[in-house]
Amino acid sequence: MTTKSLPNFKSITAILSSVQDILINKVVKTLLETPLLSSIFVTDFAILLFLRPPVLFSLIMLGGLVGLAMYFGQKLALFK
Repeated sequence: MTTKSLPNFKSITAILSSVQDILINKVVKTLLETPLLSSIFVTDFAILLFLRPPVLFSLIMLGGLVGLAMYFGQKLALFK
């Protein structure tokens, strides 16, 4: 009867860090390719987070934020 050894944790962390670098590079590249949409996304998020606009305006902005997030999610397609 042979026992299985655990994988080397250094190799696992090296693989995870390389995958993380690839994902971060893809996100940054996509955000830099669409500066207008990226700035709208960041501004919308900051206004909703810090300024607390009126309820109706807040709902409209939240809808826009969700739409932009779905657009970026579709454009990035990180896990194909």
